[in-house]
Amino acid sequence: MENRIVDEETLSVANEYKARGSILAYDLLTNQSIICDALQEGRAFRVDIPLGHESYFRTVIGSFKPHNFLLPNTRGLEIFQFPWMFITLNAIMWTCVAEGFDIDTGPMNVEINFFITACLAFLLVFRINRVAVRWWDTRTNWGKIVEVVRVLTIEIMEHVDHAPSRDKAVRWLFAYTIATKELLRLEEGSQIRFNYKELNGILSLDEIKQMESVPHPAMYCMCEVRNILKRAMQVNSDVPVSLAVMYESNLRMLEKSINILIAQVGGMERVKATPLPIIYVTHTRTMMILYLFLIPYVSESEWGWYTIPTVSVLAYALLGIDAAAHECEVPFSANRINHLDMELYCISSFRSIVQIVCHSIDMQGRVENE
Repeated sequence: MENRIVDEETLSVANEYKARGSILAYDLLTNQSIICDALQEGRAFRVDIPLGHESYFRTVIGSFKPHNFLLPNTRGLEIFQFPWMFITLNAIMWTCVAEGFDIDTGPMNVEINFFITACLAFLLVFRINRVAVRWWDTRTNWGKIVEVVRVLTIEIMEHVDHAPSRDKAVRWLFAYTIATKELLRLEEGSQIRFNYKELNGILSLDEIKQMESVPHPAMYCMCEVRNILKRAMQVNSDVPVSLAVMYESNLRMLEKSINILIAQVGGMERVKATPLPIIYVTHTRTMMILYLFLIPYVSESEWGWYTIPTVSVLAYALLGIDAAAHECEVPFSANRINHLDMELYCISSFRSIVQIVCHSIDMQGRVENE
């Protein structure tokens, strides 16, 4: 694990919390820089990438920096570059042959061409619409995780009196966000490996390695949280009835939040495990490639040398839409611009936890001084 890296002002504040008995606040503040920097490293490739609501210039041109001009990393060119090159070369070859040997294939049937184009457009729009729903569902799942992490942290800090149990539950709660990110990025046949810096000072090295050894680390974290809270509110014959009722009510409230977090991971796992049926993808791509392949042979006599740029641009448009659907169907990869920025959700969760924990300790201090 990394040594703490903290400025003097933050260290002074952290030491104040430590003096008041809050080791959790001390660990959060003194490790905040390491954790956030480690998470920022995972999203460094997103620098200078525009957002969808920015201007036409920014979303089409990007910037004049070599790595960002025309936004090559956002367009998914590597997904469809080979079929695009194949279609363009086919158009070049036939146009050169037809022009060189003066071959006339006759006028293209506009009605048939319109019918085929409309059918392909419908298939592509349907696919990208389904993918957009899936992408938005996963973004909603992550938004819900951030929301419920905040709510559950507040509930734990307010309703759990046993400080060691309370602090341990909050630590595992943040670990859940990191575990969710790594679980969704796990490729089939590989094993989860955590970046220890992302949990620096939150969990021990043995606890992180234990998470790595289980098939579902996010559920493991939630089980830890649930078990800690249950033991902190254990009811036995020595507990007064009124206190037992309060424990039961609080535990039921906490259980509800835990169940919501588990459900969000399940929703994203469902998206990851069930892409669009292959029959739809295969049929759509087959018809699209055949259509683009045959266009030069039926249109060259009318378009002449313009056949080459026309077919190339049309292929870029149609293949690009299909590539956009392919790119965003399972949006959990670590190095894809168009996939979910899960590091940012983890940073947001962590900063919320830091604020809530410190504020809770401050409020308790004010109450004690009244």
